[in-house]
Order: sequence, then C-alpha cells, then structure tokens
Amino acid sequence: MAPQQALAALVAPGQRRIAYRWRRLRIMARKQPLAAIGALIVLITLVVGVTAPLLAPFPYDRVGTGTPLQGPSGEHVMGTDQLGRDLASRVVYGARISMIVGLSVLAISTLISFLIGVTSGFAGGIYDLVVQRVMDAVQSMPGIILALALVNFAGRELRNVIIVIALILVSGMARVMRSATLGVKAMPYIEAARALGATQLRLFIWHVFPNVVSVAIIYGSLLVGQAIIFEGTLSFLGYGVQPPTPTWGGILGVEGRRSLLLNPWMVVFPAAALSLVVLGANMLGDGLRDLLDPRLRRGS
Repeated sequence: MAPQQALAALVAPGQRRIAYRWRRLRIMARKQPLAAIGALIVLITLVVGVTAPLLAPFPYDRVGTGTPLQGPSGEHVMGTDQLGRDLASRVVYGARISMIVGLSVLAISTLISFLIGVTSGFAGGIYDLVVQRVMDAVQSMPGIILALALVNFAGRELRNVIIVIALILVSGMARVMRSATLGVKAMPYIEAARALGATQLRLFIWHVFPNVVSVAIIYGSLLVGQAIIFEGTLSFLGYGVQPPTPTWGGILGVEGRRSLLLNPWMVVFPAAALSLVVLGANMLGDGLRDLLDPRLRRGS
C-alpha cells in the first residue's frame, strides 16, 4: 500500500467519527432547539469570561476612563460608573466571575450530593437517618441568611463564596439522589442480582451507581443558574466578592442602586447579562433532562 493510501486509511476513520458526532449534535439541536440555544448562551459566556482581558476595552479597575456616570456612547458603549470606570469592561469581567462560580459550584455540589445521597439511600439504617436529619436542618434555614452568616464568618474571598454556595445547594440535590437510589433499589433486577449472590459492593458499583448517574447530570446542570443567582444576590447585598473585582450582582447592588432612576444603564446592562446567562443555563438543564430522562423519552 502506498504511503498516501496508508495515511488516508488512518485519517478516514477519524473524519467519519467527527462527521458522525456533528450529525448527532445537529439532530439533538433540532429535537431540543431551546437546549441548543441555552448551550450557545452558556458557551458564549464562558468564552467571554476566558477572553475578558482581550475583549474588555479598558481595565475593569481603571478610574477616570471617562466622565463619571456618562451615558452610553461610541467610546463607552455601556456608559461609565460613578468613578468613571468603563461599564462594558466591568460587565465582561463579571462574566468570568459568574462562570467560575457556576461551574465550580456545579462540580463541588454534584460530587458531594452524589456521594451523600447515593450512599444514604443505599445503606439505609442509622446512617440514612442521621444524614437526612442533617439535610432537614440545613433546608430548614433560609439559604440566603445561612450564606450571609457563613460568608461573614469565613471571609468574602471568591473561594469562600464558592464553597458556601456549594454546601448550601448540596442538601436539595442529596435528597433527589437519595430518592433516585431508593427507586433503583426497588427494581426487580436488584432483587434478582441479590438472589444470585451479588454482594452489597457489587450491587452498588454495577447496578445502582450507573443507573443514578443520569439523575446527577440532569439535576446538576440546573445548579449552574442557581449558583449564579446566589452569587449575584450575595454581591448585591455586599457580601460577595469584594470590589474592585466586578460582579454583576455587585454592579447592581453597591453601584446601581444609587443610580437606578437617573442613570438606568448602570442597572440595565448587568441585569440583562445576569438574566440571559441564567436563562441559558436553565434551558440547557431542561434540555438535558428531556434527553437523559428515559421516562420523558418514552413519552415523546
């Protein structure tokens, strides 16, 4: 075989796999257009956050780039704040904070909730009782008040804000994972495997664990929007990431409340960015639920 033919034989399977995956993506996009739009919004926000230093026309903390509280113009497309900082630059950098918070909380909360919920539902007994009472205690307290107390105690660095939000969101998802595990435990194939002599460890690894992963993906995808709103609320109240680091909630809170009526651009642009990203994350989560939930697939 000639070298060119050998190279073509090696490249062709890779090209076919890429074409197949693109075809699958196009089919899923046609079936779930809202999910595709949501994924696009989240992807764009992620790219904007990563490339913020390149996209921002000015440094986000540079004072006096324009006249304080200047309206939108050719030089400052979103206007300036009360210190003359470019608002567009601060909104662009705010996307970085929101995506860091959303994705970090997604990873931490999903992992902890999965481990707690699945082991609690599978083990049962005293362990399940103690874990569920702890979850009840966490859920009995208003989340924002608990977050304010924990952030004030731990410090208002970004790392602490992420950890606090993740821990607060664990309780709800852990209960969902426990319910999913109990449902799997009641299935006939679990009883059949147990009758054939399968150990508890084998049942957990080969039968319970794979059948609740999709639930974790579905519910976890919805945590991104919740985490972004949570961080925005903390920043709005002055307990989130501290200035001069820009966050959408911080722009709305400390800077925007004083200028709501006279300078509405201080509120409109960060509020629109926050709402759009949360909407995109929620549409993506709903689309993943429709694709991965077998009950919804059968009903479609």
